[in-house]
Amino acid sequence: MEAFNALDEIYSRNGNFEELFELLKEQKEKATTEDAVLSYNIRIAKLAATHLGDPDKAIESLTEVIQAQPGNLEAIDSLIEIHEQQKSFDLAMGMLNHKLSCLQTDEDKSELHCHLARLLKTANWDVSQIEENYNAALRCNPKNEQALDALLDIAKNANNTSRQIELLNIRADNQTDDEARNKILLEIADVADTDADCAPMATAALAKVYASRPDDIDLGERLVNAYIKCNQTEQETQVLNTIIENLSAAKQNKRLPPFYSLKGRILKLNGDVAGARQAFEAASAIDKNNIPNNLELGILLYEVGDYENGLKTMTSLLLQQMNIKDKAVKTKIFYYLGMLRVKTNDPKRAKDMFNRALSVDPNHEPTKEALANLG
Repeated sequence: MEAFNALDEIYSRNGNFEELFELLKEQKEKATTEDAVLSYNIRIAKLAATHLGDPDKAIESLTEVIQAQPGNLEAIDSLIEIHEQQKSFDLAMGMLNHKLSCLQTDEDKSELHCHLARLLKTANWDVSQIEENYNAALRCNPKNEQALDALLDIAKNANNTSRQIELLNIRADNQTDDEARNKILLEIADVADTDADCAPMATAALAKVYASRPDDIDLGERLVNAYIKCNQTEQETQVLNTIIENLSAAKQNKRLPPFYSLKGRILKLNGDVAGARQAFEAASAIDKNNIPNNLELGILLYEVGDYENGLKTMTSLLLQQMNIKDKAVKTKIFYYLGMLRVKTNDPKRAKDMFNRALSVDPNHEPTKEALANLG
């Protein structure tokens, strides 16, 4: 045996593969156990395939091993490799399926399904067959990142947003680190934002992140807007109140107006006019030049019949008209100023405001109707 080992080493080192082939055949004939015979067969096969350019001989030797030991993974893997190199994809797939029946752990089965999927892709099989194997891989092992990546690519190519979110949620659930999980949840929110039908999924993802980062004002604002899209008014008000409390406690009053203003719009939609007015006025007290907020406040004051304060608020907006680029906003200011002049018995100024509104938007029907009613 020492002589064999010495020759084995010499032939291998010097590249005398024909001589090594004959040496292995000779040793195989001398072997006294089945395991030894099969071991030589595997070496002969690898040598024939790799160095002698004789894949048929390799296949013959490996098949002999597998017939004797159907679960011999070394032989199976070698045979699969040869079939793939020869582009005999059906044979390779057949051997992969045979290997699947020999595997014991879900992790190993998961990797094999990925191997099958890659082979199907190389063989230009239908994407549904490829996806089926990656799904099988994920069922065996939800933490298989290769399967997740491949399925995400398939979902993206198919513009299947809900499937992308489903897969990203699996990836998020796999995380043990909060920051890593939050990063994926924010990715889910970004993906969901591209599809209106997936707005609830964006909201759910953002809510999970916000639960672990309640002091993140920007995140809270994004969550509030997500709640608004989903008409989840109770939750959005809770988050808004938390943001306002946190900003107030941190003495960051300059950041408060947009949140007070948003709270006002939500409360108004929910029928809480007094609460809405209080929120709009709180925003205005901090930032007297907040045009969107003051417009909302002026309209609300008109609607509740507080014409005197409504007129003051809307007149302050008139002084800022040079800073207003949005035509719709300008039209609203002139229209409501006109309506407030009507309510305060000043038809001449009301008519002037209505004409100015129509000079911005000649097709504004409420203004045309109001002007017609003045006669």
